[in-house]
Amino acid sequence: MKDLMKHIEVENAKTKAWVAEKPESRFATTWTTNESHWKEMGITTVEQFERNSLVENIWDLYKEINNIRPRHIDFDSMTIDELGIMEDELVNEMKTLV
Repeated sequence: MKDLMKHIEVENAKTKAWVAEKPESRFATTWTTNESHWKEMGITTVEQFERNSLVENIWDLYKEINNIRPRHIDFDSMTIDELGIMEDELVNEMKTLV
């Protein structure tokens, strides 16, 4: 759990630095550092956190592109690499829509 909290602090620092570069045009939220929140979600490792983040991003990107949630996708059977590839593909697809 200690590694997860440190990872989240590093990610939050990166986000804050990115916003600080152009505060007039950038906005972002940060991850909670409340350990209880992550424990309740069953996320106690960096790998679980990264996997969950990928699934959440895919869930939202897919909805944005297709107007439906990807309930038909079995995320549990996918590796983290497969999830990363799917996220990249969806990001690229989003770029073509804008």
